[in-house]
Amino acid sequence: MKIPQSLTEFKKTQQDVSIFIGENGTGKSTLLNIIARQFCFNSSVKVIGIANSIHDKFEIQSNKFSVLRGRQGRKQAKITIKKAITNISERDIQRLKFASRALEYVGLDPKIGFKVPKIKENVIQMFHDDSYMLPASKYEEEIDTGFTMFEKNKEEIINICEKIKRLERKNIEWLSFDEYNFEALEKFSLTELFVLETKLVKLGIIAPIEVFLSKNDKEISLLSASSGELNLITAIVYISTVIEHNTVILIDEPENSLHPRWQKEYVKNLLDIFYLYEPKIIIATHSPTILNGALLDNEYLDIYRSDNFELSLVREDSKNIEKIYYDIFNIITPENRFVSSLLTDYLNQLAEGIIDMQNFNVLLADIEKSIYDEKQNELIKGVNKIAERIIKAR
Repeated sequence: MKIPQSLTEFKKTQQDVSIFIGENGTGKSTLLNIIARQFCFNSSVKVIGIANSIHDKFEIQSNKFSVLRGRQGRKQAKITIKKAITNISERDIQRLKFASRALEYVGLDPKIGFKVPKIKENVIQMFHDDSYMLPASKYEEEIDTGFTMFEKNKEEIINICEKIKRLERKNIEWLSFDEYNFEALEKFSLTELFVLETKLVKLGIIAPIEVFLSKNDKEISLLSASSGELNLITAIVYISTVIEHNTVILIDEPENSLHPRWQKEYVKNLLDIFYLYEPKIIIATHSPTILNGALLDNEYLDIYRSDNFELSLVREDSKNIEKIYYDIFNIITPENRFVSSLLTDYLNQLAEGIIDMQNFNVLLADIEKSIYDEKQNELIKGVNKIAERIIKAR
């Protein structure tokens, strides 16, 4: 499998974006893994993989490669946000503010809430008893080296438990990204709490810390958010905390569970948020909506068709969604430009949620009644397939 040279080196342009288009089984994910491997072992750049499918092909072991996998499901968002805050420092506090863009992008308030669980009333008093010690044998396999004996960490655990008691005064503590700074984070004691959370949960001292989102100042449990919201927020927060200058970002099937509007603006938002890092972005997708949105906002976009684990460059100068649907997705363009324009308009309305599939079928049936040309009949069949793709991608 030969990878085009343009995909394994940085362009001398402000926007270095490439998109693979192809149906499932044409090798898009495997090709992304090959590109990741070439960058990791033949260069010094950082590589980030974002896999939105449970069957991703990223199989690289390298300290230059960071990957966010979709196979961990909805809990991945919770893990990623906590880890991002744990790893943050005064030097790069600005990175986490990128999450504000992701939250606002999906219609949420730019803040994240944390509900610190209560601890048993007698826990701190019990810990102050010098004779109290957790039996090492009971926790030997559950707790990391250095935490086997409770006595060795007694002071640290007592301190964090006392901080938890102070935080119990409020139901949910909110971190506003508009007012976010390192001092506020330190005062909130989140970094220390998240570091010890797993151990405290295993010791039976606390329950897991809950994470909340907010919409119009109404709290929403993180795990109650839609899959599309979680995928988008998690990806941007993850990239924010590991990206470096000239990082390669490889994204596999970002359209999974995303609203059509979010798909259309996906590439634009990545570039708006991370442009200062001048990343190289490569996306594998079968979403015409993602491709169309990228074309509208990126004059340097390279499009490749994936077929049988090979990539061929598509010379696509038009920003017309009609040409994308009919040329790149192998749909025949009819001689009647009025019909072509009308069908394109209906597909755009379906992608943007202006009409649903039922309304789309009614409109399509009206056109079919007046069609007598064989090419136009073939076009209608192709348009039906595209409409099904759009609905599945939601």
